[in-house]
Amino acid sequence: MRRLAVTVVFLVGGLAVIAGGLMLTNPAPAVRRLSGAADSATPFVVKFHARWCPVCMTTKDVWATVQAEYGERVRLVVFDFTSDGTTEASRREARRLGLERVFEDHVGETGTVLVLDGATREVKYSLHGDREAAHYRDAIDAVLSVDPSGPARLSLLDGGLEEGQTLSHERW
Repeated sequence: MRRLAVTVVFLVGGLAVIAGGLMLTNPAPAVRRLSGAADSATPFVVKFHARWCPVCMTTKDVWATVQAEYGERVRLVVFDFTSDGTTEASRREARRLGLERVFEDHVGETGTVLVLDGATREVKYSLHGDREAAHYRDAIDAVLSVDPSGPARLSLLDGGLEEGQTLSHERW
């Protein structure tokens, strides 16, 4: 019985060390601070993140690709739900950017990236846990190319994702 207890303690301790190491290597991605200008039609790409989120850990490379390829063409935002403090700071930032409704609709959700219409703040695409950069490109490019004078009925990935639908890693 004592041997089992010692084994359990070592396993739990080892897992705690691994989890702590992963959290240290998964900070919220840094993005440039945006102006609060409400009249811009430039789309938002919003990432919901937490250090402890395993989906965030597995998708950080694709987010880095999104940042590199679209950082100058869209408004990148990261809302961090790691702690109460980071959540409140994110809530203040959402309010400043006119994204309160989006924030409150997704508070506590992690591993998701939303692509929003810049003028209306309407969610056009939602990607959860997707590790394919091409899927993010398709969603962002679709919103960037929309003619604001008419409705868009776009279909991504050869008909696999229509505007307003969610793309989740479980589907792939």
